[in-house]
Amino acid sequence: MENIILYDKQANPIITFSDFNVLDDANQFISTAITISYNIFHLNTSIDIERADLEGLASSLRKIYNRKCSKCYFQPIEKLLDIEMQYLECGSICVNVVVRDSSYTGELRLSFQTDQTFIPSLIDEIERVLNMLKI
Repeated sequence: MENIILYDKQANPIITFSDFNVLDDANQFISTAITISYNIFHLNTSIDIERADLEGLASSLRKIYNRKCSKCYFQPIEKLLDIEMQYLECGSICVNVVVRDSSYTGELRLSFQTDQTFIPSLIDEIERVLNMLKI
């Protein structure tokens, strides 16, 4: 099974998307498990996303990597997970993450820096997942 992993600057995995499953016959809705490990925090949850969310993330990451934009967002419709990536300078990227519980009464916010050199492999991981989920 393919995973999508966001690493920090030291190549530590911070956010892992795994266990992808298609939820509908049109192959547009996907469930995924999310694991976030950052310092003393460890969180496991699952969310439903649309195929277009992953396609949009891959497209936005290409634009950041090619410096055609300075920010990209991953905000699935459920609003249980928001990821914002902002290009800083010298190849650094600030990643801001908000994870909410399903009742929207609590949230975890974290920020970390990553490096643009991880972007091509991240895009490849997203594309492998999208190809794996084709009918």
